[in-house]
Amino acid sequence: MPPRPRHPMKILALSLLLGCASLCAQAQATAWSELTPAQQRVLMPFAEQWGKLDTATQQKLLQGAERWQAMDERQRLETARRFGEWQSLPAEEKRWMRQRYQQYKRLPQQQQQRMRRNFGRFQNLPPAQRARLRERWAAMTPAERRAFAAGVEASERLQGPPALRHLAPEERAATLRMMESLTPAERQAVRWRMQPLAPDQKESLRRQLLEMSAEQRSEFLKEM
Repeated sequence: MPPRPRHPMKILALSLLLGCASLCAQAQATAWSELTPAQQRVLMPFAEQWGKLDTATQQKLLQGAERWQAMDERQRLETARRFGEWQSLPAEEKRWMRQRYQQYKRLPQQQQQRMRRNFGRFQNLPPAQRARLRERWAAMTPAERRAFAAGVEASERLQGPPALRHLAPEERAATLRMMESLTPAERQAVRWRMQPLAPDQKESLRRQLLEMSAEQRSEFLKEM
């Protein structure tokens, strides 16, 4: 078991800082005396250097303090655990993870949602299974981790959206090709039309769209 951090508030504040998005550079600097008592308690490790911090760093720390205050005890312990794991990583691995985070932020919203769903599935696994996966991940080299992540992404693309994974491979592939042939507005029309339908009605509409020609689908979707 890793040793208990001697200064958990500083560790937690720094870990939150790592995950915070950049704020507007034009924001005004905040004097220490202007912070609320709650903010000062969380950010006490930075009290002496607060006035020397640039505005962007101050704002990131304030955002981190806000997130920390909203956490329950379980979330705080989990944050401390994650930061401990982060600190133990080699510099090359930290650099790769920062790059992956920046890549994630540039992904379309749909892909970000898929990654969050995958993380949610991991979080719902039994603790013993999560521990085994973490051990497997920790034993990988950076190159192996990149290959594993690429494999997961490729598998996600081949399987398609969760709503199509019950289909036979040929049927799923045909549906994906059909969806890719639509314009963004047409895809949005399909999603809008599918949303309130029961599962059997969704399946009926999917088959109906597949049987249409491209021109027929386009006219049909315009009327939705």
